[in-house]
Amino acid sequence: MKDFNNISEQIKDADSEISHIFKKRLGLIKQASEEFRRQGLPDKALDLYCKSDISLDDEYQPYYIMLKNQIDSISKAYSQKILCGMNIAYSGIKGAFGNIVARKIFPGGNYIGFPDFKKAYDSVVSGECDCAVLPLENSYAGVVGQVLDLVFEGPLYINGEYTLKVTHNLVGTQNAQI
Repeated sequence: MKDFNNISEQIKDADSEISHIFKKRLGLIKQASEEFRRQGLPDKALDLYCKSDISLDDEYQPYYIMLKNQIDSISKAYSQKILCGMNIAYSGIKGAFGNIVARKIFPGGNYIGFPDFKKAYDSVVSGECDCAVLPLENSYAGVVGQVLDLVFEGPLYINGEYTLKVTHNLVGTQNAQI
């Protein structure tokens, strides 16, 4: 058991080193992306990602390639966020309450409507969007159970809350009949 504890500690140390290197890499991606944005050259950001020429033992090489592909994918998503703004998911169409709240919370974001709460939620899980604006409750029906189920069952968590006062009005022409 002593050997296992020693190996476990070494794995924790390696993970700590990886996290520091990952933070350094994303910091460099951020600097480069901001510079490309300032120069109006967002397409040049793609030059940051290239095939790895690092050679490892045959046993490790395929796993390193998998790791490198994941890191590049994450780096591209981060760079895209810096270059183009955050992708904000909401349920509904442009002008829906979710869209209105998303615009208030994240001015300047890229707003992407989804046909239901689950698809909006899943877009964040998959990395297509950076966050989702979803209702937790409303004064008419109370708690929105479907959204709470997603929060409790899935990997995402509630980051903040925004209250939107909604007033419904019935409009029509002067001679219209109800």
